[in-house]
Parts: sequence; structure tokens; C-alpha cells
Amino acid sequence: MDGLILLLVDREQNELYSAHAMDTSSGYEVHRMATEMRVGLDSDSALASVFQRKRPWYVRQIRHSLLQSEDDRKLLEALGVHAFYAVPLILQGESVGLMLMTVMRSRLDLTLEMRQRINRYCEQVVGALQGARLMERVNNAQQNAEQAREDAEALATLSRQAIEKNSDLEAMLRTLADIAAPRFQTSTFGLYLLNRERQSLEIRAVHLRSGPADLTRYPEAVRSIPLVPESGTLYRTAVKKQLFVISRISDEWLKKSPVDAAIFEIWSSEWFFHLPLLLEGEIVGVITGAGDRHITLQAHERAFLEQIGTQIAGAVQSAALLEQVREEQERAEQARAESDRLLENILPERAAS
Repeated sequence: MDGLILLLVDREQNELYSAHAMDTSSGYEVHRMATEMRVGLDSDSALASVFQRKRPWYVRQIRHSLLQSEDDRKLLEALGVHAFYAVPLILQGESVGLMLMTVMRSRLDLTLEMRQRINRYCEQVVGALQGARLMERVNNAQQNAEQAREDAEALATLSRQAIEKNSDLEAMLRTLADIAAPRFQTSTFGLYLLNRERQSLEIRAVHLRSGPADLTRYPEAVRSIPLVPESGTLYRTAVKKQLFVISRISDEWLKKSPVDAAIFEIWSSEWFFHLPLLLEGEIVGVITGAGDRHITLQAHERAFLEQIGTQIAGAVQSAALLEQVREEQERAEQARAESDRLLENILPERAAS
């Protein structure tokens, strides 16, 4: 034997792919082709047929008349194969891969006993694959359980902090940053709240890596976002009420929305997410996270972000209402003081008192 290629099945792509390639007589280019080899299971390839039929195929010497598939002919010629023995790997009655043993520049003479010995070796390979898969499943289950425990602890901490600091939006955003920044490689978090009268999202807090941001230094285009299509991704998030993620920010994409361009020019971001805050199905605000490294969120990470939104939406709404009450009280106090001052200037001292 000059070469051996282990092909495993990729169910999603519906193909066999090279998981391992070993050879003794080929050059770099042939070895590269062997390691990158792929065979479509819906093609007319003879190798796909071996996999589907679950029966070995022994070719002592390749003749073009044996190979009906043009792809097979091109592949085997490129690999320099003159003969081969292909054995399907069967696990619990199901094909999970293929072992392809090749010979270059000569015939392959295998007796029945030799082929049976190779078949038994392939059965041992299947056993090793099964063991590796079981171990991988155990490791994945352990990792998932550990991640679930960490997520639950983080959410409990976030919920507790939100209750304790329900009158301080900046403190809540800082707590969120402490939990989410290490996990999602995010350096900036912003909190927008819905202004129903103006039908806009108003920025209420921004937490940077260095601490709270001075919102007065932000342009109006960033502080107040009208809920119109021209407002880009924040508008889309508020309307669709769904987590929105851009894993890579491009100049071409920013040209589509001046509002997005203004925000991410200030934050110098490479990726971002918008997390809608929903109460009884209605939008109350949006949390924006941005980072300076490209990242792709996995499904469980998206689910964790959505849990964060659910966990703090109520606390954020309560804090916003408390802030609104305080602001109204301050305006009332200022109006009362102004009224008293006017009375003192207009009326005699006794009337004013």
C-alpha cells in the first residue's frame, strides 16, 4: 500500500471529507489533495456508491471502463492511483465513513484472506471512532453543563444587582459589562430607552472600557434615534423585537445607514449586537454591545444574550420611571422656586410671605 485516506461523513453537507491521509510515495501536492478530498454522496462517484451500498470495492488495476464517473477518473489520476481497495466503515448498521487504500505505479494484489484482514482492521477503526465520538459527547455534555451553571450564576448576579440598583441605569449597565464583556469580547455597551411621545430611542447610558461615557459629548444623531427606516439597525431591532448581530462591520455596510456610521465611528467597533428589551412583548429599550475584535456568536451565546434582556428589562423600565419621576419633581421644585421669586419681586413683602 502506498497511501491510506480516511473519509468521514458530513451529514449537513451530504458528503465524505478527508479526515486523515497517509502516504509513503507521493509529493506535497498529492498529499494536499488527499487531505482536502471531498466526495458528494449524491454524485455518481463509485466511492459514494461504496458508502451507500455498505460493500467494499476492490480494484486490482484501474481501467477507465471501470470508472463511470468523470470526477472519479480526474481525482484518481490527480492522486496518481493505479489500484485501490475501498472499505465502508459501518457503525450499528449505518455507514459513517470510508477507508480508501491506494497503490501507485503498480497493481494491487490482495488475496481474500488479506482483504478479510483489512476488513477486520477497519472494524477496529470504527470501534475507535465510536469511542472518540462517545468521549467527545461526554466532554461536550460536561462543557455544556458547566457553561449552563456559569450562565445561571451570571443571570442571578445580574438580576440581584438590577434590583439593588434599580434607580441607577449606569450602575446596571456597568454590572452588565462586567458579566458580558469577557465572554463576548465587548468593549462598549450602550443603553437606549424608548420615548413613546417622540417615537425615538434616547441614549441614557454608555459604558466604555475606561468607565461611564460623557453623553453630552455625543452628537444628537447618536443621542436620539428616530424610529424610522433611515435609522438603520436600531430601528430594525425595535420593530422586529429580535436580537440583531453584525459579526463584521464593513465600510459598504455603513454607507447604508448614516446613523449606524455615526455610532460606530465614535465607538471604533469591528462587530456589534442590538439586544431588545421587551416587557409583555412591547419594546422598552435596546442594549447595544460592540467590540474591537471580529466574533461569531454561537446559538447558545445568542440565547444567553436574550436571557439577559429578559432578566433586566423590568428593572431598566422601573429605573427609567424612577428617573422620570425625579426629573419631574426637580422641574416642579424649580418652577415653585421661580414662582416664589417672582412673587417676591412683584408683591409687597407681606403678601409674598
